[in-house]
Amino acid sequence: MEEPSAEQTDDMTTNDEQTLTNHVSYRLAVVASICLLVGIFIGAVGYGLLIQSQRTMIEEVVATQLAGQDQRIADQVLSSIMDGVRGGQPQPVEPGAGPRSDVSADDDPGIGSPDAPIVMIEFSDFQCPYCGRFATTTLDPILETYGDYIYFVYRDFPILGPESTNAAIAAQCADEQEQFWAFHDLLFDNQQNLNRATYLDFAGQLNLDIDTFTGCLDNETYLEEVQQDAATAQQLGATGTPTFFINGRYVSGAQPFDFFARIIEEELAAAGIEGQ
Repeated sequence: MEEPSAEQTDDMTTNDEQTLTNHVSYRLAVVASICLLVGIFIGAVGYGLLIQSQRTMIEEVVATQLAGQDQRIADQVLSSIMDGVRGGQPQPVEPGAGPRSDVSADDDPGIGSPDAPIVMIEFSDFQCPYCGRFATTTLDPILETYGDYIYFVYRDFPILGPESTNAAIAAQCADEQEQFWAFHDLLFDNQQNLNRATYLDFAGQLNLDIDTFTGCLDNETYLEEVQQDAATAQQLGATGTPTFFINGRYVSGAQPFDFFARIIEEELAAAGIEGQ
């Protein structure tokens, strides 16, 4: 058997190096894609189902990260990630299943009467897209349907980075001037552009005392309160946003109106109140 020539050996070495490079590139692509997906799904912790829009986001991330790679590699990465996401999420649970928790409304902003038969507490993050969906599509129907029976409380759980904490502080500063809910709505309507300049602009739109608001914001007057809210959420077992407690019953995720209505109706029935 002939020994390979020096030229053949060089070709083999080059091929081996290319194979190794492709292998490393594949591994790095997997890591990069998964890291980005962690950011996408951190606000969705607790969701039992992977909806089509989430799959679309995954596909877009994979396509971007693996541009120029063999399509088979992209397909393998997508398959691996989808399996991981599905496997990492809990199965759907019955609304409010599990033991009740003793959850205080604290002194956080609320809508309705504190003496209402149903106390619904949300732990939320102003940068969380799922929190935004609840705030803009589900909260108003709940209040319109059950407002006479509900005390709805907003508590902070800023898990998506420093700007989430800054936004929470800004909202508390607005609450000082009795404009929390209007500020809350502006934050959720402008989630992609949250920064100090935006907060000051919102304060101007709401005719807040700008000097007072700016001092509150820059001094981080409510940082400790925001951090205490977050610590409470973690102690109660919250692992993502939004997390709700309805008369102490745990609900994870921006569930649809009917999901919340079922729990509310059960609580009204338990209190001897006829529902809707």
